[in-house]
Amino acid sequence: KYQNAKGEGVLFSFELTDDSGSIRLTGFRETAEKTFEIVQMGKVYAVSKTSVKPANRQFNRSTSEYEMTLNYDSSVELVEDDGSLGQITYKFKKISDLDAVEVNTFVDVIGVVTDVGDIREITTKAGEQLKKREITLVDDSNRSIQLTLWRDRAEAFNAPSGPVPILAIKAARRGEYNGAVLGSSGDTGLEIDVSKIPEAEALRAWYMSGGKDVKPEPLSAGVSNNRSNERRYLGEVKEHDVASLDPSDSKGAYFTTRAYIMAFRKEGKIYYTACPETAKKVTEAGDGQWLCEATGKYYDHCDYRYILGFNVHDVTNSAWFATFNEGGEALLGRPAQEMAMLQNNDPTEYDDVLAQHRYELFSFRVRVKQEEYNGEVRPKYNVMAMSPVEYAAETKLIVDDLAQYHMSA
Repeated sequence: KYQNAKGEGVLFSFELTDDSGSIRLTGFRETAEKTFEIVQMGKVYAVSKTSVKPANRQFNRSTSEYEMTLNYDSSVELVEDDGSLGQITYKFKKISDLDAVEVNTFVDVIGVVTDVGDIREITTKAGEQLKKREITLVDDSNRSIQLTLWRDRAEAFNAPSGPVPILAIKAARRGEYNGAVLGSSGDTGLEIDVSKIPEAEALRAWYMSGGKDVKPEPLSAGVSNNRSNERRYLGEVKEHDVASLDPSDSKGAYFTTRAYIMAFRKEGKIYYTACPETAKKVTEAGDGQWLCEATGKYYDHCDYRYILGFNVHDVTNSAWFATFNEGGEALLGRPAQEMAMLQNNDPTEYDDVLAQHRYELFSFRVRVKQEEYNGEVRPKYNVMAMSPVEYAAETKLIVDDLAQYHMSA
């Protein structure tokens, strides 16, 4: 469903693939509802009597220069798969590699389903009731990740069965919630018949030969107080990690550190207006409407999400960190919309709220990359997870470090 200045409507989009590539098809209103009941992932269809136009690259990720619109007399017919057509093309990423993928990027993932959560209902800020279901996946990188399904897809989800229940996902959105998570959109495809996917056989063999007995490390585990997170001082990070990074390295380097928050960046806004579905930026379109270019939809409301910059210090050095919505809420204890109202209408109170959180001590999980800006290469520190320091656990770490120092002296 979508909303614009003319009211509410319905659309349904999907892609068809053959040996030459892929093309996007879209239906509206009754055509969308009729087609939605017919089309299934991995099936073969014959389509006729459509309109063709140049592809809109804002919303179209197919390989074709064109896209097709289904009309009231268009035909979408299920036909037998004789094997002459190419299979769906995936570019799978290992779950362990998703940490390094930019937030809101679409990725293909294949994994073994280890848990299917119950359907839960949440209420948005606009008062809309949404149903969601969380699926846990693991692969042979020994990492696990959560996939969230929404609305009808959450209700209709049929989990793969058998001793190795494998799920292939096309175009999941890489999100961030105390680490990497996966979200679904209208373009996300789920395939449980993976018999023709080569990577599925390798994954099945790994799982049966001992993978099922390994306890995977979740990507969304957040910040913990143990040595596996490789605690580093800022000075050490700058001297070794940052100095050795190449701007062409999209993954960057990860480290965990403990530091005091000293100041907040004052230039610009600490929030952005976001699409309720994708969390991507929306722009005001007039008449109380908001346009999301990622979905092509108009909304009568938007979400507010943090994009917060702050300066941190430890005993060795300082750095400017950036965090997004979950980190901003964890740090300031207030939703972004409330801080947006203060920043725009009561700057004195806004400054007071920020001042209350100066000199607080946090544990941070950070990714640092070298990026070029206006011809200058500089490090960019993004907070992947953060939490207030647990003093009992920190004290134990210090005592253990001292013990190790005396043993090696």
